[in-house]
Amino acid sequence: MISIHFRAEKRRIQFKEAVHPDQFDQETRRLKKSAPDAKRINQRLDEYQASFNAFVKALVASAERDRRTEVETTAKEIELYLLEEHQEEKVKARKKDPTAKMSFFEFADLEVERLRTNKKHGLQFRYATASRKFRDFLQGKDIALPDLTTKMINDYYRHLVDELKNRDNTAHVSVRILKTIYRRAMDRFPELGDPFKKTEIRPRGSSRAIERLITSDIKAITALKLPAGSTIDRSRDMFIFAFYCLGSRVGDMILLKWSSINARRTMVTLTMAKTGSEVKAKVMPQMKAILEKYRGKGETYVFGAIPEDLTDSQVLAMRIKSTTALINRDLKRIGDLAEVSIGGKNMHSHIARHSLAGMVYERTKDLRLVKAICRHSDIRITELYVGKLDQEDLHERMEDFWETVKLEGV
Repeated sequence: MISIHFRAEKRRIQFKEAVHPDQFDQETRRLKKSAPDAKRINQRLDEYQASFNAFVKALVASAERDRRTEVETTAKEIELYLLEEHQEEKVKARKKDPTAKMSFFEFADLEVERLRTNKKHGLQFRYATASRKFRDFLQGKDIALPDLTTKMINDYYRHLVDELKNRDNTAHVSVRILKTIYRRAMDRFPELGDPFKKTEIRPRGSSRAIERLITSDIKAITALKLPAGSTIDRSRDMFIFAFYCLGSRVGDMILLKWSSINARRTMVTLTMAKTGSEVKAKVMPQMKAILEKYRGKGETYVFGAIPEDLTDSQVLAMRIKSTTALINRDLKRIGDLAEVSIGGKNMHSHIARHSLAGMVYERTKDLRLVKAICRHSDIRITELYVGKLDQEDLHERMEDFWETVKLEGV
């Protein structure tokens, strides 16, 4: 573990080397020569120390050149620099020795660490999980980047779907994360081939229709008599609020603050945790009733699903993740109680988003409107939400078209 102390900030980089305390010389801050693999580990420590010293020296020189009285940086920036340097050392070693092969999992660990340092904890958890699942598939064996093959990726995908019973979308995301990690490695190692280019993986969402509720389901869930103040009551309220709040994600509902709602309770302005983009939604009567229900119960967060004193970004991300799991557990029970059309076991927080998208499209047939509501970056994602246009719907829309268009002379 390397600890960085800078301007009262403290950050740590996991060194991922385990040694017995008796083998470490506290005076020199290096391993004793008698320790196993001491030469290699001490060399790594020297590299990190040299990189750190060079970075700080450059900062001081920059400050003096610009006649600044303060070095403008943070411990986070130093940590990112050291991570970059560590990867660069791997690149240099490979150039010196073409037979040297960097481990896929070591590179993946560096990517996970980069996400943690940048406080992108949602991605950090997903990348770490995807890497662990792939390592489990290989029964704990390591694999060098050049040794990853298309057949191995296809076998892994079939393992996820056939043996682990992952849904197509879950399996697709797991493989897509591995592809993203590998292609970042390709940027650093241009001679690597691309084993993901010819994989036999179905397009995302191809194996099943996305589940959606109908209007009677929303009414039934809203009308349920649940114990006042219970967690299941709160989960129901968050689900309904998310549905009317332009199909917001559950993480955004967990983080919804009173400061995000204007004084007259007519507009919600929130920043989506996933994309960082700002969203404004008109407060519908159903939303207003829920806000009145929770008024005065928390100073910061509307629903009070997480403590108000969480300041560490990683702890906050983990708490959001565990709270989402509890909400989804409640929603399965709510689905059973309300006897929803898709079956209670299929209820989860994201269905509020799917359902709104489906209802809007059924009434407007405006795909771009649905895309704008869901804030999708790619209209193909919206198409997955609303499903394919069936033949009967196509005939109806063409009839409407010809009725509104007059062709002179035809």
